[in-house]
Amino acid sequence: MNRIKEKIKAVIFDMDGTIIKTEHIWKDIIQSFLRSKGINQLNENQINLLKQNSSAGLYKTISIFKKELNLKGSIEDLLIQKTEFIKNYFTNKKVDFVEGFTAFHKRLQEKGIASGLATNATIETCDILNKKIKLNNFFGKNIYTMEHVNNKAKPDPAIFLYTAKKLNVNPDQCIIFEDSHVGFQAAKNAGIKCIAVKNEFNEDIISNVHGYIEHYDQAEQELEKILYK
Repeated sequence: MNRIKEKIKAVIFDMDGTIIKTEHIWKDIIQSFLRSKGINQLNENQINLLKQNSSAGLYKTISIFKKELNLKGSIEDLLIQKTEFIKNYFTNKKVDFVEGFTAFHKRLQEKGIASGLATNATIETCDILNKKIKLNNFFGKNIYTMEHVNNKAKPDPAIFLYTAKKLNVNPDQCIIFEDSHVGFQAAKNAGIKCIAVKNEFNEDIISNVHGYIEHYDQAEQELEKILYK
């Protein structure tokens, strides 16, 4: 970790699928929400479309639902309804960190390397999760959502650049951990090196980033490889 500290001053983490296991959670939430609308099955094209936009932010995904599935009601009403499903799920279900994250983050703290959370989720979702798994124990006040940057969701780089600014570091002094296509693109747009957390949804696109891990026990080794090429 000492060699890593010589190269970077901060690490920025995405949330869903990057530090917490949420792939199955969002699948359950989406299925429950759609069932409430009388939709029990999606065709292959619809499934692929939702996968491609799974991390694009709540407003965009609801807009896609409404257009592609012909949902009744305004986008605002649908947002409120889906948010209730999110609140109920995260309040009542178990949420786990990705393997090795807590130990890796502790090593960052011990070496004085700053960290921040930058997510397309809403402030309300982060507040719910903070109560559940104490995100502020890891990031303090440095928990930022697209609402902090006028709802500019990834792949816009705004949330990453904003987080770097709040951490008082330049973009070239950071590295990002991400798991989604929109996150990879946002990191590239921000000019920040990115490490993917590999999963079943991104294994065909991880060539778009600087490196990848399957769990955080591999994080230090991957960081050294990238920083000392």
